[in-house]
Amino acid sequence: PTRRSSDLINRSGRVCTIAGTGAAGTGNGAGNAATLNEPFGLTVTATGVLYASCLGDGSVRSVTLTGSDPTLAANYTVATVTTSIPSPYGVTVDPSGLLYVTSMGNNQVTMLNVAGATTAATVIAGTGTAGSTNGAGNAATFTPPSGIVWTPNGLVVAEATQNRLRLLQLAAGANVSDAGSWHVALLAGTGTAALTDGAGNVAAFHNPLGLGLASGGSVLVSDYLNNAVRLVIPPSSTLLSGNTGGAGSTEPVQLSNATGVIPSTGLGSNLPYLTYAGALAAGAS
Repeated sequence: PTRRSSDLINRSGRVCTIAGTGAAGTGNGAGNAATLNEPFGLTVTATGVLYASCLGDGSVRSVTLTGSDPTLAANYTVATVTTSIPSPYGVTVDPSGLLYVTSMGNNQVTMLNVAGATTAATVIAGTGTAGSTNGAGNAATFTPPSGIVWTPNGLVVAEATQNRLRLLQLAAGANVSDAGSWHVALLAGTGTAALTDGAGNVAAFHNPLGLGLASGGSVLVSDYLNNAVRLVIPPSSTLLSGNTGGAGSTEPVQLSNATGVIPSTGLGSNLPYLTYAGALAAGAS
């Protein structure tokens, strides 16, 4: 049977149900009376508010501790944040409190601003059409996005059926609500179902689903059909300049490694690199 509740496991190993009666439903209120419908993705904000995506009814719910004892469901309050995202799957939060939810039904990534009296939902990546197009968020496509996690280097999104991970990054100083200012790129995965380690363009997964943030900004991946947990190290720096959805930027950029060669040991020859239209010397701009 499907569990329809959210459980808390404390450091002593004690398990406590904090929201949900076990029956499927959409009822809000105290955690011991509220009902959930197939809660799947979970994330917790810096202030301790838990958000859950519910596949069964297409909702995102909040669970807030409103009493003194965190082990009692009656001390939590459950509320509906939104029902506007078809088949919400993964959910994550950034340091400012913005939520990001993957929609398996719409092949999109949606940002939720829950700071105001009403929740504002904005699609930041994905046209809605299934595909694998990279580029600006308003032109990129997914098939379909599943797990998602915020990292200091951007949002990492899993595409379970495509056996790959995508990286979403916002241009410096850009409006977080502008999909055209987000850039989508392939982070890791050849698309072939396999268990292969190495650089992102040779690594392989088989149904990567859940994502978690590890120390140093690395990403933990539950590689479902490989029965494995994988560690992915995103790039430590990026070069996003100008409007990712428009014409090329004319602002000067200085490069100290114009050949793009990244020295390493044991990773093979398939390393990240940069290519240029003409010859550039080190330090050229």
